[in-house]
Formats: sequence, C-alpha cells, structure tokens
Amino acid sequence: MLTVKELLGIEPAAFFSRVEALVYIQLTQLQAAKSPKAFRDLLASYLPSRWAIASGFVLPLKATPETIKATPHLDFILYDSFLYAPMYKADDNWVLPMEGVIAVGEIIPVLIPRIMENSLRALAAIKSMNPNIKTYVIAFRPSARESTLRKKLNPAVSGYKMELMPDVICAFGGMYIEKRGQEYFRFESLEDEFALFYHRILKDIIARGGNQELILGLEELEERASYKLF
Repeated sequence: MLTVKELLGIEPAAFFSRVEALVYIQLTQLQAAKSPKAFRDLLASYLPSRWAIASGFVLPLKATPETIKATPHLDFILYDSFLYAPMYKADDNWVLPMEGVIAVGEIIPVLIPRIMENSLRALAAIKSMNPNIKTYVIAFRPSARESTLRKKLNPAVSGYKMELMPDVICAFGGMYIEKRGQEYFRFESLEDEFALFYHRILKDIIARGGNQELILGLEELEERASYKLF
C-alpha cells in the first residue's frame, strides 16, 4: 500500500487540517502560478464542482445596449454552474448571466495604487449593477505601504462610495484585507493568504444557500487576529 508521502511526496502533517493543506498548496503551486489563468485553474481545482470559475463578462437579466457597453472584462467570475450556463463562450472570454454569479475578481501582478485603479473601476461597475455580488482584488505580491493603501481605499480619495469598493483585497506574501460594513480590517497573515481567501469564498457560497459542511475544517480562521484600517 502506497502512503501519502510515497504517492504525493507530501508529509502527512501537511494534511493535519484543511488550512495547513491549503498553506502547503500555496507555497508549492501558487508561487509559480503568476498568471490569471493559472490562478483560476488552481482555485477551481479546490472548489466543489457545482461552483465554477471563468473569465469574461457578466450581464444582467435585462441588459440594454448601453449596459453591455459598460460591462467590464473580469479576470475571474465565480458562478453556479449547476443552475446557470454561459450565454456565450470564446476561448477564455465567457459571457455569464449575472443572476448566477456569486463573486467576481480582478488579478494584478502587484498591489500598488496605480495598478489597482482599473480593477477598482471594473469592480465598482459590477457592484453598481448588483450590490449582492462580492468583489475581490488579488495580487501576486504586496508592494503598497499600509498607509498608502488606506488612503487609496478611502472613498474621499478613491472617488467611489464605500458600497462599491472591493469586499476583499488579498496580496500573496503578506496582506489580507476584508471589508466589513463600512470599515476595512487587515487580518494577521502567516503566509497563508490562499487559505484565508479560500475560506472567504466558501463563506460567500454558503451565504447564497450552500452546504454548511463546506466550512468544516476552516473554523480556526474565524479567530484570526485583525485590526481596523479605517
């Protein structure tokens, strides 16, 4: 009988909890997956099969020509593939019905305000059409100082209402931020940003009527130390 270590080359301790397994995945795979497609494929491989990841566009049920023109391209779209099918497919550019979408996100190489601008604009456009869709910004590494980021996320500076700002900002390598109500919180990062982000996605799925058992094994992330950015 082959053991986990013999077959996968992984120490059994890596699977002691789901969080530790996801940390291992991040350290071994995500560091080499510095492209939007690679990230989508990696994330999709660890989601229940009902929930799919694509890139492209989302359209409301009653889209007008003006709405279609204003709809931004998105680096990843999390949707219910069991109840909803793509309206159109062209390579990696899919068109999905907005009513089946749980969350959307933008993927950038590094978290700096100049590069974030287009992402903030795209996510704000989606939020303005459907406030219930969660929005994420993913960066492969952090760069901006916390004070700079705090300023960029301030509605008075960004020009966007707080309701239109991203729900999650995750930068692999040391930064995980969530919006809760009208405030942003930065969570303690132990090189496990992928686990934190995955946990958040499961919570967003559950909020749309998913299985509560999805959250088992990730409870320890609920107690992660955090502090308010503003």
